[in-house]
Amino acid sequence: MKAVIGYTKSINGEVIIHGSKNASLPIIASTILLNKKITLSNVPHLKDIDELHYILNQLGTKIYKENNDYVYQNTNSKNDDLLFTNIKNFRASYYLWGAILSNKKILKSYYPGGCNFQDRPLDIHFKVFNQFGYKVNLTNEYIEFIKTKKCKKYINIHFEKKSFGATINAILLSIKSNKKVKIYNYSIEPEIIDFINFLCCAGAKILVKKTYILIHGVSRFKDINYTIMQDRIEAGSYIFLSAAYPNSILLMKYNSYKHIKNIIEVYIKMGGKFLIKNEYMVFISPNRLNDIKVIADVYPSFPTDLQQIICSTLLSTNSKVMDLIYPKRISHIKELRKLNADINFFDNEIIIKPSNLVNNKLNGIDLRGTFSLLVASGKINAITEIENVDNLFRGYCNIEQNLNNIGFDIKFI
Repeated sequence: MKAVIGYTKSINGEVIIHGSKNASLPIIASTILLNKKITLSNVPHLKDIDELHYILNQLGTKIYKENNDYVYQNTNSKNDDLLFTNIKNFRASYYLWGAILSNKKILKSYYPGGCNFQDRPLDIHFKVFNQFGYKVNLTNEYIEFIKTKKCKKYINIHFEKKSFGATINAILLSIKSNKKVKIYNYSIEPEIIDFINFLCCAGAKILVKKTYILIHGVSRFKDINYTIMQDRIEAGSYIFLSAAYPNSILLMKYNSYKHIKNIIEVYIKMGGKFLIKNEYMVFISPNRLNDIKVIADVYPSFPTDLQQIICSTLLSTNSKVMDLIYPKRISHIKELRKLNADINFFDNEIIIKPSNLVNNKLNGIDLRGTFSLLVASGKINAITEIENVDNLFRGYCNIEQNLNNIGFDIKFI
């Protein structure tokens, strides 16, 4: 699929922010080990969610809709190996490792896929499984987990660096064990807290302390209804899209200022005005953006998932962007330079200078990088085409309708 983008003078109108992808995926994966009737509201309609639903169906989970909610009921299928082609298609399939291995001693899984903007090592996950007594064997085709020893009643997990995915797997392995587990240097993203809140509602015993997470394993859970938080990365994407267009006014219903405070602070430094009016957050972009330096790092710093997008926003400025989490997440730079963008990568820093953009044919390589190409393309007074934009549907619900509703000229063909 390709996107055809015309010139957009300014952004005006209301955008709808959906349920969080990064909270939904681990929550949905955990329904395997909870083995109860789980009803979830605000699940976003995304390609990655569809992939996970397909895999859960293969594993014996019954999934159906009641009104706008999804209901999950695990039927205890014996087919627990993750040797489906779909496993290779998206990164979050590794959440199923912890969910499945909380109930069994052997698992084979294909390697997870997803956006390959940089090698994302799995060693930090494997170390967690080692601590729970699993030996991890790597072959060219698949990963094999084998329970080889009993582990201590008290387990202390110390992450050398914060890891969102490994924190999820550590929690999944802990909540149904007969262990007392402490997790140090854990990721504190709002999606992690939402995941923990969900598990606690289902009967898990998890206490979040300032320096560690304390988990007491339980054997039973209960049926629950739960509403997933809104997607702060989707919100940030539209905020920085609007910032790229002078004198834009974006209205957004978002129920937690705290979750996007780091995004709003950068928006204001760029010269944007922010206010809350009735039920809306209102973002008013300036006529000219300020030069800034942005550093993406672990929460509560600026999100790495918005690094590529803000680069396109800043193409009219003299600015610098650093990503301390994925410094090689730079697929967008080559594509933006096709538009005559003055953007370069040197010594792990992205250097941006004012650019006179021209249209060209582009290629969408990864999710957020493709959205960054949309941001830049709409500023050109000509038609710009972006091939391979299907990855956008992994992270953005109703994106064509959302964009058209706020005056952004785009069609998907």
